[in-house]
Amino acid sequence: MNIKIKKLLQEMIAYLKTRQNVNESNYLKNAHELMQEDNGIYHLIARLINWLDPIFLTLPDIDSKKIELRGNEGIDYDTFINKMKKLFKNCPELKEVFELKNETIYFNSKLTEDEKVEIRNFVDKHRERKVTNFYIRADKNKE
Repeated sequence: MNIKIKKLLQEMIAYLKTRQNVNESNYLKNAHELMQEDNGIYHLIARLINWLDPIFLTLPDIDSKKIELRGNEGIDYDTFINKMKKLFKNCPELKEVFELKNETIYFNSKLTEDEKVEIRNFVDKHRERKVTNFYIRADKNKE
């Protein structure tokens, strides 16, 4: 994996934990600063990282080939799509990994299958996941 992609992925993963630019490359800095009034870029970065995460690929509604930005859940997709376009405009380094065509995001067509696997493995290895829901039987609480 080239150094630019590696730094970008590291920054994106770190951003999900801190919502700040924590790496010296600061690829996300411009987008972070310019899009603060638009509720920031956190949910956009999370969407991209989630798609790269091999664990999310096991979900039935996740397509490993593309991210459809328009769905049928009744969300304001036009606003979401415009924010994603703005993110790509303000962080051109994203184009090293992704291609945004119309309302769909794909891997950059210049990446080989091996590079795509390497990117997904990198995200899998370096992304921290938190368990947010767990179940404790009611009778255990009586002790």
